[in-house]
Amino acid sequence: GASRGLEPFGADVVRRALTFYTTGKFGPTSSSAVQFGVIDGAPYLHQASLRWTKVPRVHNVSFGYLGIPQTLENVLPFGGAVFMEPPLPVLAFAPGNRMGLQFERPLWEGRASLTAGIYSLGADPGLNFGEQTQSLVRPTARFTGLVWDGQDDRGQRRLLHLGVSAALTVARQSAVRYRVRPESFVAPFVADTGTIDAHGATFGGAELVWVRGPVTVQGEAMLNRLIDDSRAYVFGGAYVLAAWALTGEQPGYNTTVGVPDRIIPHKDFSRSAGTWGAWQVAARYSMVDLSYGTVAGGKVDELSLGLAPTVVADLLGRLEAIRDEGTAIVLVEQSVNLALSVSDRAYFLEKGRVRFSGTGDGLL
Repeated sequence: GASRGLEPFGADVVRRALTFYTTGKFGPTSSSAVQFGVIDGAPYLHQASLRWTKVPRVHNVSFGYLGIPQTLENVLPFGGAVFMEPPLPVLAFAPGNRMGLQFERPLWEGRASLTAGIYSLGADPGLNFGEQTQSLVRPTARFTGLVWDGQDDRGQRRLLHLGVSAALTVARQSAVRYRVRPESFVAPFVADTGTIDAHGATFGGAELVWVRGPVTVQGEAMLNRLIDDSRAYVFGGAYVLAAWALTGEQPGYNTTVGVPDRIIPHKDFSRSAGTWGAWQVAARYSMVDLSYGTVAGGKVDELSLGLAPTVVADLLGRLEAIRDEGTAIVLVEQSVNLALSVSDRAYFLEKGRVRFSGTGDGLL
């Protein structure tokens, strides 16, 4: 990412996140979902909600601790994100999860969807997001539509998804704050508006997803406008990513909430059968601007390259299987946590020199 005017970051190793997810049903139209874990060493509740389907007029109703549908990245299904960490503008402006009541309704035979809800307070947002505002009330709505969804002459899926979202934040104690750190989460916050004396903020976002066979392009742009008694502030950001499933898988699509679904491998990994599961590579560029008028919060941009999280998890399983057969492996990996989780011995390099070394378990 861009770090002009900043001192170089020191090397560090963190156990970033550990997450557990479970769902259950207690009737033909009722279900529950719980997602919890640890983020940067602190307990964190991601989701704890009840859901009712086939409700007259509104279709689906959810109540509890929910992800606010303020951005596409904030409502992707478990395991559905291309990158393990959200892009910069989502990190800066997304409010994380909150207590709320949410309604979801597919429209026009699944070619559009509407999600709306009213949300309130939540856990410390600084654990996982940079949006620091604790809101008394935050009404939010998101509308999506499929411009087209079909197949080409080769049987590959062609899909174009467009969406918009809006939210109104009524700030508790008239304090609004946005900040962001690089997507690695090892570095400290590098852009910060500081606390702004404002009564609240209005959010607007636009999103696009284009799919053609194994290729996916996704992007979002978002603006936040803050108002106090004498002036207004506008902060914004955007990102774009491109992903390619090397093994030919095509993403699904959830028409109820209007989001791309996770990739399902055509073939599971099997050494005996000679199959290698699903492989997906991706690149993403994101930027956020937290400077406006008298607020010099800073600007950050970042380019990320890598494998999708589901592919990474599958790949680690393969490496462990090969290691258990007695084969020595030399692994070069930027993600320290992932490398250490499968390593017997590790060396951390900084500027071409060994900064420290040790056993994988010891360094974790």
